[in-house]
Amino acid sequence: MRAIAVVVTTNISSSSKSGKEFLDLALSAGYEIDYVFIASVRKVNPATYLGEGHLSFLSEVIKKIKPEKVLINKDLSARFTRNIQKVTQQQLLDRTELILRVFDLHAISFSGKLQVELAQLRYMSTKLVRGWTHLERQRGGIGLRSGPGETQIEVDRRILRERITSAKRKIAKLRKTRSLNRAARTSHQHFTIAIVGYTNAGKSTLFNRLTNADAVVKDQLFVTLDPLSRRICQKSLGSNHVIVTDTVGFIDKLPGPLMEAFASTLEEVVYADLLLHVMDYSDPELTYKRKTVEQMLHTLGAEKIPRWTIYNKMDLCSDPVFATNDKSIYSISAQENLGVPAIMDAIHTISKKGSSHLS
Repeated sequence: MRAIAVVVTTNISSSSKSGKEFLDLALSAGYEIDYVFIASVRKVNPATYLGEGHLSFLSEVIKKIKPEKVLINKDLSARFTRNIQKVTQQQLLDRTELILRVFDLHAISFSGKLQVELAQLRYMSTKLVRGWTHLERQRGGIGLRSGPGETQIEVDRRILRERITSAKRKIAKLRKTRSLNRAARTSHQHFTIAIVGYTNAGKSTLFNRLTNADAVVKDQLFVTLDPLSRRICQKSLGSNHVIVTDTVGFIDKLPGPLMEAFASTLEEVVYADLLLHVMDYSDPELTYKRKTVEQMLHTLGAEKIPRWTIYNKMDLCSDPVFATNDKSIYSISAQENLGVPAIMDAIHTISKKGSSHLS
């Protein structure tokens, strides 16, 4: 689908970072960006968020290009969205709605689809509360005892509450199943590893190298949504039992509804014996993304779990560095399988000793 991307920024330096990631999200959502509009906003318009000049220019671009959607890199209230659409006569998707679309496209398993559904329902409920209270539509007619009847907004809220409750109940069952699986692994003294990192850092590629799995690998954001667990290659570890889990990638300012919906998935991180924090060493935003992941781990309560730093994509660096004396830092190219054997050897050693020797 063809779209126009609106990148709102408060200063020039932030436009490059936020703009690139937002365009990557649009690509992952299946959009072709025909035009990128950089809107510098010093003061938010109380009615339309964007100023009159921005909206006038955007409207002219829309008339010329005729896109199917306008995407904006901010989370907007229903009122802002409605007013912008009224001026531009074009459907608008904010950042959270775009991420939800990406998640919806990439969810494969029942668990993943269910969690995406819950996130969508929760986000819809915020739109109802914040933006639809002006509606006066009502359901009247036969069967009503008295009064004007049940307003449409009340009906919508009730339906959403029921669907949210149903989705949460199903996810609770899945969480219980995961808990039983973790208990089984513990009773069998399995050593567990969770691969974490910013989205598109190469986590799934490393996961495939360690486990001989065939997890989907694409140069897009949020390709992996469902936690995928596999036993590590037995030829490398002998009789040791090590379970590796590939987790959903992190992103800066992950919307609240998504964090809440994927809480059961992210539990795999909290209960791991060891975390492998994979980072794209060729990424100019490496430091910023590293801090984002560390903050997310702190939010999850996983900051104290032993963690190894994995600098990935050395094959894309002009001056790659593979050697290091620090046993908690590894430089690799998962794509080319360079440096991965060193990680396998280290896992082999540490898994024999157990998690108590990691700290």
